[in-house]
Amino acid sequence: MIKSFAFIGLGSLTQLNIFSSTITEIQSYAFTGLSNLRKLDLNGHSITNIPPRAFSLLNITELDLRRNQITQIEHYAFQGLSNLQELWLQGNQIVVIGGNTFSGLTRLQKLSLSNNQISSLQNDVFNDLFSLQTLHLDGNGLSSLSSTLFVNIPRPFTLDLFYSFTDQPWECDKLCWLKKEEKQGTIVLAEQTLTCKDGEWTSLNCQ
Repeated sequence: MIKSFAFIGLGSLTQLNIFSSTITEIQSYAFTGLSNLRKLDLNGHSITNIPPRAFSLLNITELDLRRNQITQIEHYAFQGLSNLQELWLQGNQIVVIGGNTFSGLTRLQKLSLSNNQISSLQNDVFNDLFSLQTLHLDGNGLSSLSSTLFVNIPRPFTLDLFYSFTDQPWECDKLCWLKKEEKQGTIVLAEQTLTCKDGEWTSLNCQ
């Protein structure tokens, strides 16, 4: 466990990598006091939950939470990270992401949610991501996406929806809006194609 205010007095640190430890819990305000920190690496632990304001009052630009056991990210978990540019959450067990999860991350450029267990996304979940350039959603249980998900993300941006054998194929007939944006160059598909439940993405007929 990383307790609240655990790093008080270590304000000169610019990078924190915690290795050779099995962290299961982070309390709110756990990293308060690390005012000069720019990168926080918590990759490969056993963290299951991100509480509200766990990273409050940090100026970090990169946060790595890959390969934990996170199933739940509470509302406002990343509140206060106004300078964050890269957030890595791939390889967890996330099922649900609340509408306020990424609230305030207006400078975020890269977000990876790959290889989780997400089967649906609330329409407002990415509303504050005004600077996003790359979004990874591959390796989840998603089969369709609403066009309103990305309404505030600037164009063009790169979207990774790569299909693996553990994924559901995409219901491409519900993704005509994405096909049109791909043709316009406003959304770039990282793998240049999708695996459809019926038919082929490249020959999808959208009127």
